[in-house]
Amino acid sequence: MLSNSYHSLQARVYRRFRRYGRITAAYTLSKSLDYADAFSLDDDLNIDNNRGPSIFDRKHNLVVSHVARLPFGRGEKLFDSNGLRWKGLLGGFTLSGVFTARSGTPVDIGNVNLITDPATGRSNRPLGATSRPNVTGTPRILGGLGPGQLFFDTSVFRDPLPGQTGNAGRNSLRGPSFFNYNATLSRTFSLTEQFKLQFQATAFNVTNTPHFRNPSGDFTSSTFGESRTTFGERSIRFGLKLTF
Repeated sequence: MLSNSYHSLQARVYRRFRRYGRITAAYTLSKSLDYADAFSLDDDLNIDNNRGPSIFDRKHNLVVSHVARLPFGRGEKLFDSNGLRWKGLLGGFTLSGVFTARSGTPVDIGNVNLITDPATGRSNRPLGATSRPNVTGTPRILGGLGPGQLFFDTSVFRDPLPGQTGNAGRNSLRGPSFFNYNATLSRTFSLTEQFKLQFQATAFNVTNTPHFRNPSGDFTSSTFGESRTTFGERSIRFGLKLTF
């Protein structure tokens, strides 16, 4: 009988500051195990050989969010000088943001080409599953990122014999970790007693750090072991909202 599982330890810390905002930190340590990433098993002749980390599994996940009123302008700690003509425009801004740090998701090593036994003509797996290679040593994480750079040692993987499923575990390697910070600067201006104008500037990937996707796990590909693509670069969005 197949049995998927998910176990986690979750912790949350919240702190509110009397005048200037709040901060929340949430951490999850987890492990998710199952038998397939899609509709079919990789090895239908040995069911237990399919059990491994879920394709979405992340061991560590930390999220820190904050909302802070900036101490600028009239009545605040900074730029409250009587001689400052524009101090009214400097005050009232709020800075909110979310910092995310999480470990990489699994990389499944294999290919989608059918491998059949030439003597019987029988495939070792159903159509749509992944054929895994043999592993001749311990795969080392090299950490290379970008075209031509190996993220893990590919020399330890070999093609299985015809009709054979290799000994490489399903989803046995992990891709790059992920670190990101998004922030929003906002302020609401009172135009009249009834009309209010909200200004908002949101920056995604504030540090413009390249976030590489998982390396190729296709051991028949020329880019096997390379992490060649990234998630989005920094972008900034401005917005105005009139309420009445």
